[in-house]
Amino acid sequence: MNDRFVAVIIFCLAFWAFIWLSPQDSGAQVVTRLGLTLSIVEDGQLTIDKVAARTIDKAKFGGQFYADKTPGLSFLAIPVVAAARTVFAMLGWSTDWTDPQVFDRYAVVATIGTNCLVSALAVALVFLVARRLGAPSAGAVFAAGALALGTPFLGWSTAFFSHSVSGSLLVIALALVFLAANEKRLLLWGAAGVVLGYCAVVELTTAPAAMLIGLLALGLAARGGNLVACLCGLAIGGTIGAMPLVLYNQLAFGDPFVLGYANVVGFEGMQQGFFGVGLPDPAVIAELLFGTYRGLLPLSPILLLAPFGLVAMARRQDTRAVAVIVMLAFISQLAINAGYVYWNGGWSVGPRHLVPALPLLALALAFAWPREGAARMVALTLLFISLAISLICAGGGMSAPGQYRNPLLEWVLPRFSTPEALLRSAPVLMSWAGFGWLLWRADSVARPHIIAARAG
Repeated sequence: MNDRFVAVIIFCLAFWAFIWLSPQDSGAQVVTRLGLTLSIVEDGQLTIDKVAARTIDKAKFGGQFYADKTPGLSFLAIPVVAAARTVFAMLGWSTDWTDPQVFDRYAVVATIGTNCLVSALAVALVFLVARRLGAPSAGAVFAAGALALGTPFLGWSTAFFSHSVSGSLLVIALALVFLAANEKRLLLWGAAGVVLGYCAVVELTTAPAAMLIGLLALGLAARGGNLVACLCGLAIGGTIGAMPLVLYNQLAFGDPFVLGYANVVGFEGMQQGFFGVGLPDPAVIAELLFGTYRGLLPLSPILLLAPFGLVAMARRQDTRAVAVIVMLAFISQLAINAGYVYWNGGWSVGPRHLVPALPLLALALAFAWPREGAARMVALTLLFISLAISLICAGGGMSAPGQYRNPLLEWVLPRFSTPEALLRSAPVLMSWAGFGWLLWRADSVARPHIIAARAG
């Protein structure tokens, strides 16, 4: 099988898992983001007055309520929600989105048509980008499978939140950068710029990572003698990609540079620093990485291998720059999260604000895949544990109330242990099996070449 065909299989396996577990409960953030989408589709308005009473995440300006979030995810869902409205009307179903049951029906469609779709595309691109960087096929499958099924990316790809989509856009942009570097076309550089610019429209915290990818693009273009085309493409595309946020701010708040966060209702901490972000707290960093309250590694021990992959990438001249970009992107996301006054993410299982960094970090796992021996068994054991925990979290729910000090054991596991949750989660094992087969096949194809190389 060629890489493109494998990528299609990976997309299907990831998409299947995501749609089967979708959607998570429609909490305040979902009401806010989807409320904006529905208000645009149904009424041609940017206000969320009709559902403002159902959410604490809102901004108030001029006596009306607006989404306090950046509108990128809400905008992406407009086509699929508009199509769903048409289908609902044809079937004679209610389209009154102020009805909670109808709203939840729209939430299913929006989550599948936006988060699940974009996230599955990112998983497939992790495989292709890793192969483009020179990772073995088995390592690239390992990385894609770990991201899709063995990290909190799984659970947050099934909720109408911005985290998985913003992280996916970063990988999509990186893939476009490599494609543009090969083809040397202005249009491709422009497309990469559009995606990079739109990252901030979906989630502001991804702006540093987007800029890092832009710097990588400039380096690749300079090396290939294509710097002018790259600069023009990124500048024009980035402006186009960021324009929806500027227009939204102007129409909603009367100023292109005033964000919804500046008019947020409650959440006084948002007035500190830069919309609630100050200097990172070392104790919070430790909790975000290792803690049982919001720690990443206890939920996804497979990521313990990421530093080894980064070191392997740094040792190779052709992947050294990407290793630096991945590391800095993760550090930037971690620093922002650790400096945020509401760093725990409210009702959350794991550090949801770190999820945008996971697709890029997964690239390191492709170079951490051991060839054989005890290291191989360690990697597979970590992967299996991560798969199990991630499925439990996604099946039990990603929005644990904030009072639980160990959400996995105190809230998620009891909810997952019910017959309904177990039956709902069981079909995801098909994706496990599919990735396992791809990994076995890629490894079995590579093994004769490894043995021959050693014999030589």
